Amino acid sequence: MKKQLLSILLGSLIGISAKATVNTSTSKAQKESSANSNMIFTVGFAVSPKSEVAGFGYSPITYDIKSSYTLGFGYQELSVRDFGYEAAVEYTIASISTVGFTNISLVGNANYGLNEKAYALAGLNYSYMSSIGFETNGSGSGFGFQLGIGFNINEKINFEIVRKNQIADLTVGGESGTVDNSAFELRSQYLF
Repeated sequence: MKKQLLSILLGSLIGISAKATVNTSTSKAQKESSANSNMIFTVGFAVSPKSEVAGFGYSPITYDIKSSYTLGFGYQELSVRDFGYEAAVEYTIASISTVGFTNISLVGNANYGLNEKAYALAGLNYSYMSSIGFETNGSGSGFGFQLGIGFNINEKINFEIVRKNQIADLTVGGESGTVDNSAFELRSQYLF
């Protein structure tokens, strides 16, 4: 059921992004002059991150993550009072006690420019997660989501507050389970 719901959401986001490229109310030249397209480099850190772990032969448990950092690189098109999009690859590293997780995620967001200084975003991520520090290292993949609000600080810097989940079905030492890492991320985006 969860994968079906995520497939529906992904299809919706692709439709929204496709709509953003179709101009029904203004000429193409007007739209291009109001769109801001940039390559982006993202640096983020998590506030109050949690990891919910289920399976692996144990009862479900929630851990406080000691630290979580994200680096990303991608492309963003942002317009005022119109839809845009962002596509990126992100690398996240998180640690819980002696166990660490690394995620490599493909991220797709639809965004909407609320005004010249603020925008909203929502999207999906597909993560490949690896664990380090169990008796046996493990890996797996899965879908997650993010939603948030961003602010244009100046022509070269955006600041975002993002609620992000990265979910993966892992196999560790022959045992299967699910890891759901979630947090609010504070992110800076450098535009070039």
